[in-house]
Amino acid sequence: MNNHASEICLPGGVLECIDHDSHTNAALREANEEIGLPKENVQVMGVLESCTTSQHIEVTPIVAIVRPPTEWILQTHEVEEVVELPLSTFLEARNYRHISKPYFGREVNTVSLTCNSCEIWGLTAKIMMQLQQLVNRDSSY
Repeated sequence: MNNHASEICLPGGVLECIDHDSHTNAALREANEEIGLPKENVQVMGVLESCTTSQHIEVTPIVAIVRPPTEWILQTHEVEEVVELPLSTFLEARNYRHISKPYFGREVNTVSLTCNSCEIWGLTAKIMMQLQQLVNRDSSY
């Protein structure tokens, strides 16, 4: 958490041997380790297009429907709190904006989304925007 302290992000991590080269297995394992989300509470819907972080790490987002557990069990050295936001916030194109933000001593141009006084920006906002564009492109309503 040191590199991204106090930033809102999605659960995730690197592939490990026990994941058998499956990004979905890694996502389920990491969500369980970081926030105590049992895999039985997760219905995987699909995989978004991979993207690369500013540190040149490839990230493969997994989309799922989640039934929250009775209690979140946080791995406190990685997660400060769980922030639950309505899906409708992420699906509205007008909620996204392009910003310039100081990051490790330099200005970066990125995407931002604000909801309930939470600012989501960078890779997390880009992933959510990718989901928003996919849903709205394929939507029949």
